[in-house]
Amino acid sequence: MSSKQSAKADFRKAIIKVLESMKKVPSISISGISRATGIDTHTVSRAIDLITRAKESLTTTSLDLDLDQFVERTAVKARYVKILALFALLASLSTLLMWYYVGWSVLFQLVGIVLVALFGESFVSSRGYYEYPKKDDNGPFFRNVPVWIPFLWISSIQTSFLIGLVFGLPAIQACILSGILAVVFDLVFLEPYFSSHRELWIWSSVEDGYFKFVPTKLDVFTAPPGNYFTWLIFPILMNLGTILLLMIIP
Repeated sequence: MSSKQSAKADFRKAIIKVLESMKKVPSISISGISRATGIDTHTVSRAIDLITRAKESLTTTSLDLDLDQFVERTAVKARYVKILALFALLASLSTLLMWYYVGWSVLFQLVGIVLVALFGESFVSSRGYYEYPKKDDNGPFFRNVPVWIPFLWISSIQTSFLIGLVFGLPAIQACILSGILAVVFDLVFLEPYFSSHRELWIWSSVEDGYFKFVPTKLDVFTAPPGNYFTWLIFPILMNLGTILLLMIIP
């Protein structure tokens, strides 16, 4: 048997185990299935995605759905709409305030954040560091990144910078503070709630990763150390670039 055939056979077995776990406990989470079956979370997520699409393909009309299924799907879509609406509103408000403080240069910042959030995350997640499960909670996707993620990035990066400006800090100090506040926000709220609790993204271990030089003992948080390093540096660079652009081209 070739390696491809062997991999397909293993995946079929994984699907069967996942189905059995879902039948026993319908509301079980991805991490719960992983612990119960001994299958890694990435494979479990792929199996659930395939099972979900298979179930949907068997449904020919909306009349085939019973009331419980209809209510559940409606509730899931409502949760996604709330997430998208929340971060879109926060991003709009922070952008308006940024325009008040830094003017037109905020437009270049928006473009930079959106490009990195969509294409950068799409590339990094494709390398196996994490993935966004394609379930209704995450809503529509751009490639393999949910469309609400750029709004999250915009609101987090801009708000962390605005806090420093509101408290009267010089622009450079406010830029440095933005990185620190963004890390704290990600550490105490984003990762524990959206990743661990809601499982809107799932982290995976990469042996030869970008931050392989970081000691394993330091990897004690929800996400790998490299994630927090990125949240420290990227807001500083984006906000500093916005200020420098305004100084170069008044």
